[in-house]
Amino acid sequence: FDMSEEKASGGCSCGKLRYQISQPPKVVAICHCRSCQLAAGAESVGWAVCASSAFTWLTPEPKYFKSSENVTRSFCGDCGTALSYQANADYIDVTLASFDKPEQFPPKNEVWLKHRISWNPANPNLKSFEEAGS
Repeated sequence: FDMSEEKASGGCSCGKLRYQISQPPKVVAICHCRSCQLAAGAESVGWAVCASSAFTWLTPEPKYFKSSENVTRSFCGDCGTALSYQANADYIDVTLASFDKPEQFPPKNEVWLKHRISWNPANPNLKSFEEAGS
C-alpha cells in the first residue's frame, strides 16, 4: 500500500464528516454482497479494512444503523454518503471511494461473488471469493 504520508483521510460528499487512518489497511477488497448493494445503492462497494485503533473520526460522528444482526454501518445524515461497516470491535471497513485519494488503496480481492449482479463483471486481475475472503 502506498501511504506516502503518515495518515490517510477522507469523508462524505458534503464535507460535514471527516475521518483519518494512521496505518495502512489490512485488506482492500470489492464486496458484492446483497447487504452492501442495498446499503450503497450500487452493484458493489470497495472497502479498506482498517484496525479500529488506527481509525479516528475528525468531526462529529456519523449516523449509524444495524444492517444485520452483528453489523453496524455509518453514513452522513446530511448527504447520505456511506462511510463504514463494522462487524467486530477490532476492525472497521471504510468505503474506498470516500478517501481523499482512493487510488492509494487499490483492491486486491473481490468477495461475495455469489451475489454479483450479472451485468457487473468480476475483475480477472483480483483474487476472487464466492463468499467472504481474506
